[in-house]
Amino acid sequence: MKLYLSSYRVPTPEKLFGLLNKPPIDARVAIIPNAKDYKLPNERAQKLDELIYDLAKYGFSTEVVDLRDYEDEATLRPMLQGYDLLWAAGGNTFILRSEIRRSGLEALLPELLDAGMVYCGESAGAIVAGLTLEGAEVADESELADEVIEEGLGLVPRIIVPHADSSDFVEYINHIKKHFGDDPRLLYLRDNEALAIDTAQGETVEK
Repeated sequence: MKLYLSSYRVPTPEKLFGLLNKPPIDARVAIIPNAKDYKLPNERAQKLDELIYDLAKYGFSTEVVDLRDYEDEATLRPMLQGYDLLWAAGGNTFILRSEIRRSGLEALLPELLDAGMVYCGESAGAIVAGLTLEGAEVADESELADEVIEEGLGLVPRIIVPHADSSDFVEYINHIKKHFGDDPRLLYLRDNEALAIDTAQGETVEK
């Protein structure tokens, strides 16, 4: 299993490239945009355009796969097969987690990852890959999700905490520290850091 978890975009591109078995220009990326579903349509589209542009700078060919268009694992599988990376964009963590379950992606992910797909999670996409969403309600409005799910996907046995050095997330970070204390499972990521995992090689944090 290969994962790339960041606070924002691709702070350590060489680590992401190292997870691929081909050059970035030959890699297909499926962008999961649903953490941004709470935004107005024009703002949502603008944010997605910015993400597509940023990934294109590294040579990635991207397509948006909106989970709202899928109802179960069987209908989602043929759409996602053949992609090299799945990019779970940032936004509202609870909306993203709810859509991952409702669409069947939660059930499908182990199969995709076993086949070699790299899961890339940015901000909300990084949090849901961990053990729990507890504490994220301080930064995100959980009531906007159709179903509030606090359990993470457990792709990595960590509690992922992005934006550890951002002045915009001070309340969130302070809450996490108070709520979890010195829990050894905590992994704080500054905005210029990412966690790169290849289960065959272990994990590294690039700063």
